[in-house]
Amino acid sequence: MKRSLLVLLALAALVGAWWALREPPRTSAPKPSPPEDRTEPLRESPSSSEPAAASDAQLETPAEQAAPESTARSPQVWTLRGSVVRAGLAESDAELTFDVGPAGCTARTGNLGLFEVTLPLDGAQPGGFAHCTVRDSLGRPCFDGIVRLDQDVELELREHLTVRGQVICSVPRTDERLRVELFEPALRARRAPRQLASLVTDALGNFECDVLLHETHETLLAEVELSTGANPARTIARVGLEVRVDELASAAGALLRLDVTRVSVFVASERGDPLRAFVTWPDLGAQGFDPERVAPNGNWTDEQGTLEVTAASGTLELAARAEGHAPRRLAFQIQGPSSSVELRLRELQGTDELFGTLLLPDGRPAQGAQVRSSSGYALSRRRWTVAQTTEAGADADGSFRLAIDAQEPVELIATHAEGMSGPWSATPQDSPLVLTLAPHRALTVSLDADALPTLNGSGELDYVAHQRESGRSVWGTAESAPFEIVGLAPGLWDIYVVAPGMSGAGTATADLGPWAQSTALRASVVVPLAPAHWVDARLAWKSGEPIASCWVFARGDWPEAVWHVLGAARTDSAGRARAFCDSPRAVLHFWPDSSSAEPRQAELLCDQPADIVVH
Repeated sequence: MKRSLLVLLALAALVGAWWALREPPRTSAPKPSPPEDRTEPLRESPSSSEPAAASDAQLETPAEQAAPESTARSPQVWTLRGSVVRAGLAESDAELTFDVGPAGCTARTGNLGLFEVTLPLDGAQPGGFAHCTVRDSLGRPCFDGIVRLDQDVELELREHLTVRGQVICSVPRTDERLRVELFEPALRARRAPRQLASLVTDALGNFECDVLLHETHETLLAEVELSTGANPARTIARVGLEVRVDELASAAGALLRLDVTRVSVFVASERGDPLRAFVTWPDLGAQGFDPERVAPNGNWTDEQGTLEVTAASGTLELAARAEGHAPRRLAFQIQGPSSSVELRLRELQGTDELFGTLLLPDGRPAQGAQVRSSSGYALSRRRWTVAQTTEAGADADGSFRLAIDAQEPVELIATHAEGMSGPWSATPQDSPLVLTLAPHRALTVSLDADALPTLNGSGELDYVAHQRESGRSVWGTAESAPFEIVGLAPGLWDIYVVAPGMSGAGTATADLGPWAQSTALRASVVVPLAPAHWVDARLAWKSGEPIASCWVFARGDWPEAVWHVLGAARTDSAGRARAFCDSPRAVLHFWPDSSSAEPRQAELLCDQPADIVVH
């Protein structure tokens, strides 16, 4: 019995202990707040006697409530992963730079050649394109081109090329600076060549750097500039030269000569009185450079009407203008290390003035608008002609007056903060002119490249925007897509895009609306890319000698303004040229003899080599 009683007492004690642990004793002291409650966001803690309202709770932690939902709805960044290889082997410690965002995005590869980079969504969408540059562990360029932003992207590096040389200048140097800029040739007409390097030589004129060629070239374009002073530096002379790649890559390097001459210019009236005039002359004389990129030098004559010009030897073209006198343009042949030239300007007459009124799109006077007239700016016989330009500002009534040369029509372009216009062709007999500006238009061009067989290319995007109404064309290059074309006039524009590194081309039409100011000033268009047609032609004389440095134009179904840009190429030393075309069959236009005014023609099939024999 006693044993049974002890067992019951032991069980009761265990049950009591279990109940005590399950429910702690109640006290009147307030329960302490947990640690997380003491680290609330910065705010005044409510008293224990005043419970917080629901509206106060919503105001307490807005970031905690809104941030997760906002991030889930529209993330601002995303991560791109890929690898970098060279000849099939992983490239470690390579630096990648993607040209997206204001400062770009950089990353480094690990031991296995893998990389991760965070890209902003507003500048690089998944599946889109971006320009990327890669440098190896020693800082040498190994990749430079357009990359499609797909996961597990693989970048194949190429070997850099070390170029070196020396510049011999015919002008004695003291504190002057010699700058050398190397470019790849412009393989399409009216396209600026791609810059490879820009450096300053040492005291002896030597230079050396590493470059990355995008295509196999036998020659490069070298621009040599002699300048003095600083902030800003004054250009004494600048010339363009063609230099062979094998010479640049040799141990001795290439030898570049900067042969310049000094020309004394005297500007006077028809009576011989010295004039204070502004004189312009060519800035560059090399073949293969883009005319839009070449801006003439210019300076004022002194009180005696004289000005000393240092220019490259050969044909020098000068343009002079002075207040109250009609402008004049003159071309002459430089002979010897120094020469002199005189320009006589005739006094301005009523037939030498072009005047009128500029109006904004809503009819108000375009006060402060800048009107510019230009003429004579063209590439003729492989030499540059100087632009004859004058500018004037519109007054409070929108009125403007320009002094021009009445012997030839001029092209007018007007710009204003609220609109633009032109170009218009006009003569003094058309005065008075009433010109209405159009609102600025901007067009964003995106690409749909799903049909392309090659997604990772190393070339630029060449584009031409062609307006149907006026026939005006705007062309250029973009390093990635989407890209923006600004300053377009209202109307229908056909957009042509060629992606050399991706072997694609496409066309789309953008409607930028009528001239009414209420029309949206920004538009977008998607250009579908498809595999492009190539023209691969070799030109040779009947004797078998190749026709080198000859411009060829592949004419397909594109308008003339388009195939003059996208379908143009220049033959190399072997007489071979490659150009784009929008049709399987093309007509090739070429000038085998520079003295011939009419081009030769040859019909050929695209996407296969063709030999053209010229008799």
